[in-house]
Amino acid sequence: MRKKDIFEENKELQSSLFLAQSYQDAWADYGRSLKKERFARWDGNQKFGIVSEATYDAVMNTNLKGLFFMTQIVSNYMKEKKIKGHILNVSSAAALKPGYTPYEISKSGVRSFTLGAAAELIPYGIVVNAIAPGPVATAMLGRKEGDTLYTDCIPAKRFATPSEIGQLAVIMVSDMCDLVIGDTFYISGGSGTIQYVR
Repeated sequence: MRKKDIFEENKELQSSLFLAQSYQDAWADYGRSLKKERFARWDGNQKFGIVSEATYDAVMNTNLKGLFFMTQIVSNYMKEKKIKGHILNVSSAAALKPGYTPYEISKSGVRSFTLGAAAELIPYGIVVNAIAPGPVATAMLGRKEGDTLYTDCIPAKRFATPSEIGQLAVIMVSDMCDLVIGDTFYISGGSGTIQYVR
């Protein structure tokens, strides 16, 4: 069965994708409503001691709750239809930092859940891993096409590009990674792995 057919016939899967997008849209709207740009970003720089419950819930709902229930729904469908394949979660190099903000705590949760889901699902031929980018040259970090990739914040001295993240993701969901189980691949230029900035 083609992937398109699987999607079109499964209303529960469509609902889960809509739910995940709703979480993202809601968090983006919330971020735009904040006055301080750095506080609005998803980079985990909110200061401990002033984090609101609304911010905590928004980050956890987007980064962890949505991912958990999406994985549950998709994997249940794959088991029911006996579909073997890959699930790739999106974590962050921030998962390696001490968890003093909701962002870092949520991404550590993704790392832990990836291990747990991998153990639960590999008997069904479903491979679960995570990809964990560091700083990426996107609008979230104030970068647009044509801007320099240079940064002195990480050991590699440059941001990753979205295409580099995509290329690694393609490898991770291919048969080249069929025996990589429950792992998290960091593509961070050394941020989080050999250096982290609090």
